[in-house]
Amino acid sequence: MFDEGYQGDQLINPKTCNKVHLLVDSATMPFRCKKNNPHFCEIAMSEKSNLINSSWDEAQEYCNFILFKPTWLPGELVETSNKIRPESSKNESSHRSELSGVGRSISIKQFLYDWAPPTYDHPCLWRNAEISTLGNTPTPKAHLIGNNYLWFGLDYRRKPAATINMLRTQIEITFVDGIFDDQETLKIVESMVPVNLRMKDRILKTSFAELMYHHRYKICVSDVPTSYFKHVRDKSFRCYPYTASSLDIKTSLPGHWLKDIAIQGYKLDSIFLFGRDLQNIQEAEYYFESLIEPGSYIRFLVTHRDAEYSIQYPPRLDDQACHNTIHKLENGESLYHAWSKTNENGCHSLVFQTKGEVINCIVKPAPWTTMSWAIRLFQNILVK
Repeated sequence: MFDEGYQGDQLINPKTCNKVHLLVDSATMPFRCKKNNPHFCEIAMSEKSNLINSSWDEAQEYCNFILFKPTWLPGELVETSNKIRPESSKNESSHRSELSGVGRSISIKQFLYDWAPPTYDHPCLWRNAEISTLGNTPTPKAHLIGNNYLWFGLDYRRKPAATINMLRTQIEITFVDGIFDDQETLKIVESMVPVNLRMKDRILKTSFAELMYHHRYKICVSDVPTSYFKHVRDKSFRCYPYTASSLDIKTSLPGHWLKDIAIQGYKLDSIFLFGRDLQNIQEAEYYFESLIEPGSYIRFLVTHRDAEYSIQYPPRLDDQACHNTIHKLENGESLYHAWSKTNENGCHSLVFQTKGEVINCIVKPAPWTTMSWAIRLFQNILVK
């Protein structure tokens, strides 16, 4: 059914440490192991890499995501720390910078959120049910920046935080000391620009599947929530990411018909398969990406109805605050719909069933992803 030659191992040669870690080929974004920087070489090849000091430009070379740098700071703030954690067999690549002033400081973390859909579009602002109830947890609020939303709320430690996903990069802002008003944070994020435009273009020309950590390392999937409706993947599963053009889809694959679906303004970029091995795929995820705003996505999570780990139908809501309703479609089927309590444009989660499958569609919010848009999306898909 699938390519038996799938390889997910790292490509750096740890003995010579003089090969470039390529995602696809020399035209795509590399993780470098420079001969002239033995410190980076040593860190990159260790089982678990630590945060190390770096310039912005050098840090970008070790990121499988577009690195952003703020170009405006409140008067008293200065950059006090700029560190990169190179990818290793034990951790994904991430970048952290700290900005400090008199009695105030913030931390900005950046990475590729690729182990599941970035839940609710603000994964770091999940309600931690162990220490918070729905009643005492403020619902994250959204502010539009370009075609993406910056969310403000409390992180899992109930500390004030903010997050935005831009051009596939997840940016998490933690307010370490002092008080920052929303307008200051908005201005900081609005000023953020890619560190290296050439690398930005190379990364965006690379499919999401090829950027993923699972593309290079054989690890089990995460069992984090995937949407407003309850559904987690079994921790014994592996993820097999493919570019849309590289996978010869057979009719036995869940959601195989989605490869031929046309969605205005979006293109099928990648397909992620989940199971204990390639001969026992339990779920397929189809990642459509916006042609207007790279990183804005529609994801279809699909299982067979009789699969051991099928998406539940009718679905049950998870324990995060949201709006929800049931739409009756023209074909008589029910469409279960949940979305943000503070943003009509999403994140949307829509669950429906076909004759033999259950589908959970997750839509990243954008200015055009209104309630009526989401319903039309499904009417058009079901008609086709």
